[in-house]
Amino acid sequence: MIKRFFLSVVSASILLSVSCKKDDDTPTLKPPRDVTEVATENDASIVKYLKSHFYNYEAFQNPSSDFDYNVIIDTLAGTNANKTALFNQVTTLTLHVTDAQGKKVAHKMYYLPVQEGNGQKATVADSVFVAYKGFLLNGTVFDQNQNLSRNNWMDLIGNILNPRLSGGSIMGFREGVAQMKASADAPTVNDDGTFNVPNTYGIGLIFVPSGLAYFSQPSGRIPAYAPIAFEIKLIKTKQADHDKDGIPSIKEIEHESFGGIKFTDCDQNQIPDYLDPKKCK
Repeated sequence: MIKRFFLSVVSASILLSVSCKKDDDTPTLKPPRDVTEVATENDASIVKYLKSHFYNYEAFQNPSSDFDYNVIIDTLAGTNANKTALFNQVTTLTLHVTDAQGKKVAHKMYYLPVQEGNGQKATVADSVFVAYKGFLLNGTVFDQNQNLSRNNWMDLIGNILNPRLSGGSIMGFREGVAQMKASADAPTVNDDGTFNVPNTYGIGLIFVPSGLAYFSQPSGRIPAYAPIAFEIKLIKTKQADHDKDGIPSIKEIEHESFGGIKFTDCDQNQIPDYLDPKKCK
């Protein structure tokens, strides 16, 4: 579910989605909504959620011996009315996407560091070992991978020439993981292939507008134009070298300050440098 939505917001704003008339089965073309308008609406929805909810931060501050290190979010009401709101604990990241007119539109996503890992910080080009839960602002869980096994490894940028091989992740998820640190401690492998991990990994919450996710394209339980959120546990991160040329992939791309990735091609052979083992002279 968190795999990359390969149609950019530019493409999504140009393409037309199909719906049906009520009086017959004739398809009618419906253009995607304005990117700026949706970004503004999404941010208002996310901020409203952040101001009206809190998480079990006290349990993380003083963990019991049997604490499971799972984030629990609840509303600020009743006996919980005086808890600290999520809004007062998040960091804002401003990223940009390009609309159909070629204009860069700012999108705000929000990151809350629940627990800092004691190891290496991830980059947008890493392979990461994660457990996660994706949910809508109404609480609906649309995707999760909480059982720790080898399937939890994820390539954040993927292979842009062969997305079937490795699709990468959506921009919001990728940028959120890149804010986190993994554990420096090695997991142990059980006989059934699952892992036991020390609780020194990074844990974070991210809140993502649709422009940094799936925008106008519904995906599973995610409606069109819906902001989404993730609880992420970053267990391990590994510096990827996609073309195995000895140069880390993060050094063969340009990660722009507004969140975009420029896939450089130094010899102009139509193969991006991070996938091309041939070194430029």
